[in-house]
Order: sequence, then C-alpha cells, then structure tokens
Amino acid sequence: MDQETLFTASKWEILKSLSNGQKSPLELARETKTSIANISQQLRMLELANIVKSVRVGNRERGEPRLLYSLIGPLSYIISASPNFAEKKQLILTQYNEIIFRIWFVKDENAQYYLQKFFWEIESKLDKIEMIIVKSEYAKLRMIIISEDAELKKEIKSKDIKKSKNESRRIDVSVLTKNGFQISLKQEEEFSVNDELNVIYDPLNLFSKIKKEMEKKV
Repeated sequence: MDQETLFTASKWEILKSLSNGQKSPLELARETKTSIANISQQLRMLELANIVKSVRVGNRERGEPRLLYSLIGPLSYIISASPNFAEKKQLILTQYNEIIFRIWFVKDENAQYYLQKFFWEIESKLDKIEMIIVKSEYAKLRMIIISEDAELKKEIKSKDIKKSKNESRRIDVSVLTKNGFQISLKQEEEFSVNDELNVIYDPLNLFSKIKKEMEKKV
C-alpha cells in the first residue's frame, strides 16, 4: 500500500491521538468526532500499512474483550523533493533522529541550527536528563532541562552559539527538577504552560503527565 495515501486528514488525526498513548476505537471516535465505523476502517488501513498495532484486552465493565490501538513507531516517512535529489523512504527513528526531527519542527526556523549544535554538545549527558524543552525569546533561546542529577547544573551552562563570524544566538539554560519545573509553571515566574514550549526530548511523556496533574489541581 502506498504510504502517501495514508496521510489524509482523518488518518492523521488518529495518528496524533495515538501519539499520546494507547486508545480504543470508541475513544478515538470521541476525540476525532466521527463514527466508530469510520474509525475502524481507518485503523484497518493503518494496521495493514504497519503503522499502528492492536492488542485485545479484557473489558472489566462488560466482561468482554476489546481492542486497544497504539503506534508501532518510532518511525518517520520522509519525502525529499529538491534539485538533483528526489527520494522517499520510511525511517525507523533512533533517539537521536527523533530529537533532531523535533528540533526541525520548532517554528522559529532560525533557531534550528543553534539548537542542533548545542544538542550535539550535551548529547552524551542524555542518560541524566528526563526532558528538554525550548522556548524562543527575542535574540535568544531558553532551554529548560529536567533532571534529578544535582551535578548537571555544573556540567551544562548557558552559552553563545556561533553560526558565523557575525551571527550567534544565546542559549540560556535552566536545569530544574521535576518538582521545580512544576512550581515554575504554576507560579508563571519565567514561563507558563500556555507559552509556546517546544518539547524536543521527552521519552517518558513527562510533559503531558505534568500538564494533566496541573489540570486536575485547578
């Protein structure tokens, strides 16, 4: 099956929903405001294309099994259309690939070069990091690193990243614990959950969990 035909608006809404976790067809239908029949048809196509998978689990409410769907990933479908290079391929993403992809999706295109260069400098410390968030500010970039390692503050410092002799951009780094980050979001001292925060590293989906915890307390 040709992969391009899969990325219609309806299928894309399903993929975006499943990126946040396992869902049943009923949950997907409610989220996407469509019928169960339509969702089931779209899921069959996505499953045939090896993009989503299903598992049958017990339903405690009715005592019957039900299907839950999730993404097979991490994977990406890449299309290049440029002079002398027009290609397409499906790529199984490594942790490094996924971070670079997230950087490429930062809306501030000027920031992408500086973020990639800074990430290469801290890549060796990822085992100590739980989450990396970026916020674009005038003439500089704000990077929030979530870690429980007390020594990381000494190891990762704010710095100016150079692009050329006359071009550079400041990356201001804040290393916070999960609790410290939650307090900062709640008090909105330096940033808030409503700011345009770009999550470029979050293997445990921590940011989504923190947002849900805050919403429950409101």
